[in-house]
Amino acid sequence: MLRESSRLRSVLRLRVACGQLGRVFAGDDAEATATVTKLQDQFGFDTVNIGPLKDSWRIQRDTPGYGPRRNAEELKQDLAAAVRPKPQA
Repeated sequence: MLRESSRLRSVLRLRVACGQLGRVFAGDDAEATATVTKLQDQFGFDTVNIGPLKDSWRIQRDTPGYGPRRNAEELKQDLAAAVRPKPQA
């Protein structure tokens, strides 16, 4: 199991080095977001923290930040371009 985990991390780091696999998350707890960042970094993802949970709408369905896999820079551009959806009646 340990060998497989190490291999997975190696594969993910290679993908990230090729400009792939940015990961987005939001959170209100500083300690929890630090833990998530550390774990994602260990697995080779390029982490994008968008801030508090109130901003998590930026990664919901039908926004630019939701969908196909992108690198961190592409994700940051998509998140900046997001327009908050109007509440449904």
